[in-house]
Amino acid sequence: MILTLTLTLTSTLTLTTLTTDLHQVRSNWGRVFYTNLWSSILLLFMTLTLEPHVLTKTLWTQEKIAALLLSCALGTAMSYFAFLCRAAVSATSFTVVGNVSST
Repeated sequence: MILTLTLTLTSTLTLTTLTTDLHQVRSNWGRVFYTNLWSSILLLFMTLTLEPHVLTKTLWTQEKIAALLLSCALGTAMSYFAFLCRAAVSATSFTVVGNVSST
């Protein structure tokens, strides 16, 4: 489990870095799009291969779909504002802000 998570995070960050470095990204939304795109592809692949029983046994109600959509919207907003913060401060300051706000 930990190895899978580590490999997923490493590959997602590497693919995002390569994509945003090789192509000129003109807006903050471009970085957010590429980060979430690569993460979604890897997550979908891992879910289909490691936990297909979860997808087949889940009963999708309106409340569950609303919670999923809200989670996606908040995750996208977090990603957007994290990239804005990263562009405004140094990498060290961004790390300190991230560590302080998580405690």
